[in-house]
Amino acid sequence: MIVQFWEPGKKPECKIHSLIDCSSSQDAASIFDLIFEALLNKSYGNNLVAVATDGAAVLRGRKNSVVQRLREKYKKIWDLHCISHCFNLLANYACKALPDFVENFVRLIYNYFSHSASRTKQWLDLQDEMNIKPHKILSFGVTRWSSLYVAVARILDKWESLNSYFENQGNDDSKLILQNLKDPEIIVSLQFLKSS
Repeated sequence: MIVQFWEPGKKPECKIHSLIDCSSSQDAASIFDLIFEALLNKSYGNNLVAVATDGAAVLRGRKNSVVQRLREKYKKIWDLHCISHCFNLLANYACKALPDFVENFVRLIYNYFSHSASRTKQWLDLQDEMNIKPHKILSFGVTRWSSLYVAVARILDKWESLNSYFENQGNDDSKLILQNLKDPEIIVSLQFLKSS
């Protein structure tokens, strides 16, 4: 739970109040009880203005949710959708407008190295020889917020060493990757993703 609070005449503060194990909580009532005991009953309850959560039904649903239980106890609270989660949803929807080849290309490079320790070592050694700080290629997933951006940034950062590596490989997968590395449409799409 992160608490943001204001005091008249002072700058707003935001701090982590506590980390609570919710793994045994399976419904809105038990989650509400945890929040109430850890946060509201002891310190901030009378001053609660708003609650921000993701869109899960157990948290924000119209019936029998944590927010509904909070409203029963604190009549005037605002219910906000977590801004970080909103940005992630926007980014995911925006990525759906991109051509499939962008994600396929990032996945192709990641899979090429992730299934072979020897390939990974060769590429890391090549980066070292090129006086580039060695890094692995990153994976991305739809449940990891903004992970496509991080994976694309890594590929663009390692573009020169990736070209050098794949120019010296001879298998079909490496030829396909090298062909994609030379494709201006892929380069432009990756640069667009990184800059957005």
